[in-house]
Amino acid sequence: MLASNGVTITERNVAVGGGELDIVGRRGSTRVVFEVRAITGPGDPVHAYDSVKAEQVERLAGLIQPPCDRIDLVAVAFRSSGVEFTWLRGVG
Repeated sequence: MLASNGVTITERNVAVGGGELDIVGRRGSTRVVFEVRAITGPGDPVHAYDSVKAEQVERLAGLIQPPCDRIDLVAVAFRSSGVEFTWLRGVG
């Protein structure tokens, strides 16, 4: 989904500062950290990205070099009808 929208994934599962960043990539000249939240069944995976998780991702993203320009959220919902993706830019 990201690649088809112009993102080049440069790193996955980046261990940093006692935590892990899901994906680091580039879209043009913008370096982006992608947090991925997924659920199966009813509900909205966006709600799984709460203030505690946001603070953790922001802290970890601040530790990588070169620094990221933006934090985006990719929410994935596995439904009986298929997979739904939501990409929210600039969440952190």
